[in-house]
Amino acid sequence: MTSALLTVAACGLLASTPVRLAEGTVAPHTGGGVALTTADGRVLPLAETEASRLLFRDPALHNRAVRLTVKSVADGRLTLAKVQTVTGGKPFDVDYWCENCQLGYPEPGACKCCGGDTVLRERPAK
Repeated sequence: MTSALLTVAACGLLASTPVRLAEGTVAPHTGGGVALTTADGRVLPLAETEASRLLFRDPALHNRAVRLTVKSVADGRLTLAKVQTVTGGKPFDVDYWCENCQLGYPEPGACKCCGGDTVLRERPAK
């Protein structure tokens, strides 16, 4: 796990925070929504945005290792620019794939083209 997250959490950085990586696991938070739990046990709630919505809507991503690109911290919540899963220490880009239409979407749900199911897809990060 990276120590960059500790800087984000410990300093109480403002909305102008430079982009940083945060690693841990994401799970439902007792206060509602979801939160990142770091290796040292810190629990950091996430703001629900377009970039983080998949973590709120897909329980298959809960309790899995993730790498989050943190855009800012506001109102005690992390605002994300990007979500990746981590397997074997390597990051994977995540989207939801419609095999029929060959289209990817940033969050789970029906394909906007054909209405069919989409499935979680993880590809090695570049």
